[in-house]
Amino acid sequence: MLLRILRGTIWRLFFYAIIGLVSLSTRSFTLILLLQYRPVSAFWNPNAPNAKCWGPLPAQIGLWPNAAVSIITDFTLTVLLLASIRKMDVPLRQRAVIGLLMYMGLFATATVIVKTTLVKTYSTSGDDFYRIIDLYMWGFLEEEIGFIVVCIPCLKAPFERALKQWKFASGEELNSNTLHS
Repeated sequence: MLLRILRGTIWRLFFYAIIGLVSLSTRSFTLILLLQYRPVSAFWNPNAPNAKCWGPLPAQIGLWPNAAVSIITDFTLTVLLLASIRKMDVPLRQRAVIGLLMYMGLFATATVIVKTTLVKTYSTSGDDFYRIIDLYMWGFLEEEIGFIVVCIPCLKAPFERALKQWKFASGEELNSNTLHS
């Protein structure tokens, strides 16, 4: 989405570098999680024959850099777009919607911070599957908020059609307020 809004070679390189960094960070952490239990079924059945487990330390160590990358990139991209909203040549209502979406992005950043504070619960003794539920819940909340923030701009055209069909707005009102792409 930001590639469409902030154009230019420098921005394109910056955004692709961030995409690469986040992808590398996520893939590395996923690999740690997949290799932590051998076989993978040992995660929910640690007493299985031939079950081997590294323990919680590698996952904890892997989560910290992954969370740092998420926090830094989420915050940086949100602040960049918030700063550029003022310069956009779009109606105030659309700038307000974009601002709201960016504040939702900041909330997603906050979910990563909460998730990171829960890492210490993963090191207590007991059932690994039970202990990791809060971590995954906050992680999934971050992802879902991110999906919502990214998908809402794509729903602009169907939303405008629905408003016109339900006679909440005329075609002229919608055309005068459309985002220039």
